[in-house]
This record gives sequence, C-alpha cells and structure tokens, in this order.
Amino acid sequence: MKILHMTEPESKGGIHMYTKDLIQGIGDRAESLISPFWSTMPDGYDIVHFQHAYGYANDINSFIKKLRELTVPYLVTFHEIPTWNRPIWEPKIFCPIIVGNKVMKDKLVELGVKEDMVNIIPHGATIWVSYSKEEARSKLSFNTDKKILVQP
Repeated sequence: MKILHMTEPESKGGIHMYTKDLIQGIGDRAESLISPFWSTMPDGYDIVHFQHAYGYANDINSFIKKLRELTVPYLVTFHEIPTWNRPIWEPKIFCPIIVGNKVMKDKLVELGVKEDMVNIIPHGATIWVSYSKEEARSKLSFNTDKKILVQP
C-alpha cells in the first residue's frame, strides 16, 4: 500500500512530527511519503491522509472543494477544531475523520458532521531521550546541589 501524507511544510512543528511518528508506527507495512498540501498529486497512491490545521489550511470550504476533486480514497486528521460560532463547515463531511479527543468529536458533530464519520485516536507523544537528574541539571545549567521547586 502507498500512502501520501499531506501536511504542513517540513518543520519542527508538532503536526509534522506527528506525521513522522505515524509513518514510523506504520513501519514497512506501507510505503509513505510526506508532502506539503497540494504540492504532490496523489496519482499512484492508494490513499491520501491529510493533516489539517488552520495555520496552513484555514479556508475549510476551499479545502473541502479540493478534496472532492480527488480520485483516490482519503481521510483527514483534524488537529484543531475552531471554537467560534459561525458556519464554516459544509453540512456534511464526506470522508473518515480522525480527531485526538472526545471534545473535538463533539464539536464536529455539533457543527453538522455525521457522528459515525468521526473517529477518536488519541495523539501520543514522541519518546524523547531521558537523562539522569545530574545530566538534566547540567544540560539546563541548574545548580546540582540545591533543591528545585516545580509548580504546575
């Protein structure tokens, strides 16, 4: 299977990292390519996975119009849902949607998306290298012989 992941341009942003982690999780079960929105057409791909955020795809109606022109199956992960109350969605979204939590799903349903089209897959976290207390304090230039108070 060949998957085209359309997302934000290469960056250290969270959505691009999410996409890289997703591809790593898929492993060798599929051939994947990351491409900025609409810079690669999906010819030859089995499915297109869009990573949507309003910072780089803020006109949802234009986004939906382009989706409808595709000739391959696709799905969309919404990384944020607007909270302002104005009509920005067409009455029905017509492809599977992934969101990270129930609050986002409930908001989409409130905006008119069919509930059975919205799937919750909680976003994970990238596993980072852990350091001993001494190494961490040294890297952060914290005093190694004093207590550190952390407040939430």
